[in-house]
Amino acid sequence: MSLRENKDEFITIFENISNKETLRKGILFLSIFVLIFESLKDFIIDRPLELYCIYSCRIKEGKIVYEENDDYKQNVKTLDKNPFSASIKWFQSRGDLTEKDVEIISKAKNRRNVFVHEPLNILVQGVSQDDVMLLSNMADIYKKLDSMWIYNVEDAAGNCSDPESIKPKDCYSLPSALLQIVKNIAIDNEEECSRWMDQIKAVLEKIIIGK
Repeated sequence: MSLRENKDEFITIFENISNKETLRKGILFLSIFVLIFESLKDFIIDRPLELYCIYSCRIKEGKIVYEENDDYKQNVKTLDKNPFSASIKWFQSRGDLTEKDVEIISKAKNRRNVFVHEPLNILVQGVSQDDVMLLSNMADIYKKLDSMWIYNVEDAAGNCSDPESIKPKDCYSLPSALLQIVKNIAIDNEEECSRWMDQIKAVLEKIIIGK
């Protein structure tokens, strides 16, 4: 196949690797994609451990290490040999993850592996809109699970003087908010990025300054 027949493809490749701003955005996107996937993976694995093994944990090098107990083994590990897959199935059995969510996580896992092992090829080819959507969906799944966990498991409404005013979607952790910020940095949504930064700033001001 001649260069002339693939002119448009070669022009795209040239632009991807010769434009400093395009290359910078590609590198940033790959980094954020892996960051969000690993954060989602850790969340999915750690929350069942936290629920079942909270009384069988220890501190090692400043980090919480959960010792797997019989409850965890019976309720989670029996679902799959792989801890990540078992935890996904556990969340799915509770109705917290849909079939579509599981498909998105599976696709994200495959793309994460490609990004980690073939980063130069991805930078040459350029980031696709499918990858952009996948990144956004991952961050949204994290926020959904995080909100559900805080509202239902940590009982945010029960710990509030006005429980009727608390809605699941309004509950989120600082890591979840930060992932929304980096997601919007990756997809160039400056308005949403600023909105989330303002929300974090307002919360921190209440805690630190008492405003």
